[in-house]
Amino acid sequence: MSKSVPLSVRMTTEDIAMLAGLDVGDAVTPSDKLRALVRAAHRQSQSRHDMAEAIRNEEERFAPVLHQVRAREARDRIHSEFLLRLLTWLPDANAIALSSLTADAEGEAGVAELEALEQALTERAFTLALAVLNGCLAPEANWYRGLPASVRLSAIIEVVRAIDRKAQATGETL
Repeated sequence: MSKSVPLSVRMTTEDIAMLAGLDVGDAVTPSDKLRALVRAAHRQSQSRHDMAEAIRNEEERFAPVLHQVRAREARDRIHSEFLLRLLTWLPDANAIALSSLTADAEGEAGVAELEALEQALTERAFTLALAVLNGCLAPEANWYRGLPASVRLSAIIEVVRAIDRKAQATGETL
């Protein structure tokens, strides 16, 4: 472990008040909170190059919401498989986006990174879409009050039929 070095910082009274009210894990004192914020900034910087670190950071960001949803579901004896799946999908998708591009990629390398990002996020998006559509087979088990009326299944079915017609006309396999 590195040796601690004293650091003096000038802050406005508004920033001090904000820091005092900030919830930063187990940090209590302003010094603890500043150290935790610096560590978090460092981890976020590292996650731009490391998928595992990016996933960990994004899971940490979403953890309070996921915890609150699970606690309320347990308290109220309800469950939404859709909401749970979405809240676990979002950190992964964010981590892919955050860790996929390097700042200095140009030309063919830059294009290749963009194509790889597009492919990875397309795969994740279609995996989520498939899970959501499978949830429509048993909506009472996947949403709090059954399938929301706002879900436009007929429009989705029409788009899938159009894709199928196009594939048949061009000889593509889906």
